[in-house]
Amino acid sequence: MQLLQHRANAHVTVEEIARRTRVSRDFIVNLEEGNYAKLPADQFCLWEIERLCFEYDIDPEPIKELFEQESRAAGRETGSLLATPASRADSAAGRNVLAPMGLATEEDSAHSLYSLPGLFIGILVVAILVLVASAFFYQQSQRNKPTTTHTQPQMDVAQHIKPRRPPLDLLQIPTN
Repeated sequence: MQLLQHRANAHVTVEEIARRTRVSRDFIVNLEEGNYAKLPADQFCLWEIERLCFEYDIDPEPIKELFEQESRAAGRETGSLLATPASRADSAAGRNVLAPMGLATEEDSAHSLYSLPGLFIGILVVAILVLVASAFFYQQSQRNKPTTTHTQPQMDVAQHIKPRRPPLDLLQIPTN
């Protein structure tokens, strides 16, 4: 593959380009040497080829086309991350199976879990759950607090009773 020549022209090592692009060293080596049996799905390889081409400052389209030709010649399937019989037929007929960057096509987006109404409903459900949980914990914290009323402070009984002197005739004074 031409990527080896482009890396040599850029005067960078495999380790350096792997660090810069965050592409694994083994992937770069296998891609440059044409070890297609050791490479992941073609769509993933195409994404990584774009990253490498960006780093080498070259147009990725000719490299991607060459990769797809060599990959097909090596007996690999191209076009999708998860090849199904329908996607294999579409790929063989030359139809684009996946939109750019691996996203679903417009036909599939209506059935996507990430459609806008589904996302809105999911966010709404999470918000309601958070509100219910916070109300529950607030109620529990209020039950555990001692209740305090805002009345006048209670006075001691001794403050309400004014001491009186008993009459002298009630007191028995011992006589000697």
